[in-house]
Amino acid sequence: MDISNSIKNEFKVPNLKTWKDLVAKQLKTDSVDEKIIFKSIEGINYDYLNLKAKKVYGLESFPSETKLSFLVEKSFDIEQIKITSSELDQPNFYNKDASINSSKLHNAGANCVLELTYILESFAALSEKESDISIEISLDSVTYINIAKLRALRFMLDRFTNENNLKTTYKIIATGSLREQTIFDPWVNMLRGVSSLSSALIGGADEYALISYDYAFCMANKESPKALAIRNTINMGYVLIEESKLNQVKDSARGSYAIENLTDALVVNTHNRLIQNIDEKVVLDEGFYLSQSLECNKKRLELLESRKYIMSGINDYVDPFEDIVGVYKKDSIDFDIKSENKFPVNRVALSFEKLRLDLSLKQIKLELYAIGDFKRISARANFCKSYFEVAAIDVELKTIDNVKNIGKIKSDFVCICAADEDLEMIIKELDLSETKLTFISGARVKVNNGINIYQGQNIIEVLSKFKGALS
Repeated sequence: MDISNSIKNEFKVPNLKTWKDLVAKQLKTDSVDEKIIFKSIEGINYDYLNLKAKKVYGLESFPSETKLSFLVEKSFDIEQIKITSSELDQPNFYNKDASINSSKLHNAGANCVLELTYILESFAALSEKESDISIEISLDSVTYINIAKLRALRFMLDRFTNENNLKTTYKIIATGSLREQTIFDPWVNMLRGVSSLSSALIGGADEYALISYDYAFCMANKESPKALAIRNTINMGYVLIEESKLNQVKDSARGSYAIENLTDALVVNTHNRLIQNIDEKVVLDEGFYLSQSLECNKKRLELLESRKYIMSGINDYVDPFEDIVGVYKKDSIDFDIKSENKFPVNRVALSFEKLRLDLSLKQIKLELYAIGDFKRISARANFCKSYFEVAAIDVELKTIDNVKNIGKIKSDFVCICAADEDLEMIIKELDLSETKLTFISGARVKVNNGINIYQGQNIIEVLSKFKGALS
């Protein structure tokens, strides 16, 4: 008996069609590509269903380990942070003194290609006069693209130094994304921090500068991170390095179809952007990078506000009962972070947080009527509930079998949820004369003075109608 043939028959390599059929069955969809391929604002397809890598990027200078430090600001009480950190054997601090800082672009809204292009242009200029260059780069919570971003950067830097016979050395200092941090629901920042650090370890950063889950709040309000936040952040680093051992295997992402293809896409797009910048004479032009960063930020906000891109704690999965006083023990705080350079810190959660604060102070309650067979409409009802909770509106879900059991509705704010084929008849049966705002689930059935809510619309614009009704 040939055991090798038995193994081959038992573990056959599936083709792309087999994978797609399996994914379609699991996701219950006829259009797999629309479900699993996400086109980023870089114009790069995140196609995770790959069976072949266009190119394998071997990284010769990949570090043997990623060192941890803690990012500190001028406004922080450094001595107090050092005391807390020393208790956890974390003596290293990074004070944003890198030779090249691409975080200012990232936090203003820049995409990966812009960040990489800026770093390479800066590196080319500095390598003529400096022998050792440090590079700060921010990583958000999109794990795969961050791993690819670091690998693409290292590949291009190595290629540049080798082709130009340079003896210049460099160090990549990764840190968490400030533009992603929230002030409401700060605990979700811990999850974003784990994703960012994981990317840094797998992608091969030389150093990772930790930021605490209350970092955005501290920068906006000129305070220092709390001891609990510092301890949590440092312990997160130890868990991923000492327990999870994420950086024990050198370049562990090498050969991964999805990551190799993302790396290749970033290398190709960055190379094209570099050539275009030379042709257009905008190399290291800060005005150009600022305008491009702001344009990227605008596109990102459009995706978030239409909920075509979901971020937990910002435009979905929000804790509506969490308030500023409960979290920070203050009646009022600043949400805006004042930048020290011309590049603003554009936190993507800002518009959501300001609306949430305005409405939560008024303690708005909304009655959500799910009318009909709840098994059929439970997904729609949950969508409606989550929709309003983004603005911290207290939603009371009422499941009703028959519209005749409702009677006259006396609430100021109401949402009617039912199957599309039943909605028109249900609306005719209801007395909504005393409601200030009536929301209708779905886009098909229109009602006089009713507001339809559905996937893809600008949620900030819709929820802002509450402010008009209360003024």
